[in-house]
Amino acid sequence: MNFCLNCKVTKSRPVFLWRPNPDGFQTIKVTKSSTDPISPSGELPVEVEMLLWPLGLKLVPHPSLKEAGDVDALLLGDLKTIIVDSQDYNNDRMQNRIRFSVAHELGHFILHRDLFNGISYTSVNEWIKFMQKIPDDQYAFVEQQAYEFAGRLLVPHERLEKEF
Repeated sequence: MNFCLNCKVTKSRPVFLWRPNPDGFQTIKVTKSSTDPISPSGELPVEVEMLLWPLGLKLVPHPSLKEAGDVDALLLGDLKTIIVDSQDYNNDRMQNRIRFSVAHELGHFILHRDLFNGISYTSVNEWIKFMQKIPDDQYAFVEQQAYEFAGRLLVPHERLEKEF
């Protein structure tokens, strides 16, 4: 799993990620010159966190997010911050789940920016109150679109056909 620790996330600055390897952690510098914007390494799974910084998004671990909001991740109303549950984020066994959750929130950012624009929730509690006001049918529709986006992002059709 990639860990973005105290990194500046802007379009003009590189991001330094910590990535586990057999010898411990290594620092990887990610710049705009990455060859493949979806999967710079050319391998699956897609490195979703590397897609965030060029879009001006930052990933922020939050203690007890899952307990507070019954979610793994959420996009704040500032459209700049994706919050993830810190316990799951730091758990290697949850790597794929967090990757999917981040891709899902990225889907909201790309597909539903107009819906979220102008909504000023800045905390988990404000997000919960906001979500409780959305009618179930509308919530389900928006969520399904974000799920579909995440699945297609993480498993591109061309790559899936190539593998099978």
